Amino acid sequence: MKYSKELHDRIEQNLRMFDFPRFDDGDIEALLDEIARLNAERRWIPVSERLPEMYHPVLTMAKKAKYPRVLSREKGADDIWVWALRQLGGYVAYIGEKNITHWMPLPEPPESEV
Repeated sequence: MKYSKELHDRIEQNLRMFDFPRFDDGDIEALLDEIARLNAERRWIPVSERLPEMYHPVLTMAKKAKYPRVLSREKGADDIWVWALRQLGGYVAYIGEKNITHWMPLPEPPESEV
């Protein structure tokens, strides 16, 4: 079952109905708010809805792509904003603007050193 607003409301109603002594209203709200925040944070955002901040790498999906790619929005030739793929050695590849359909923020890096 996929998380949704309806499921959120049903969980909240059921937890309140049974009045579990280990949970108070603040606990239930905090848990449900965190679930909603995580789902919003990890969803694919259509480029028609909004674009990422400039120069911030994001995970992207393109038309007919099998795998996501890390790209950033940058100023290209003729001062036109483009999707750029930066690789080691300074090589930059520009991806067609109309090919990118969705994006999402990259996850935070791990806190501990490996």
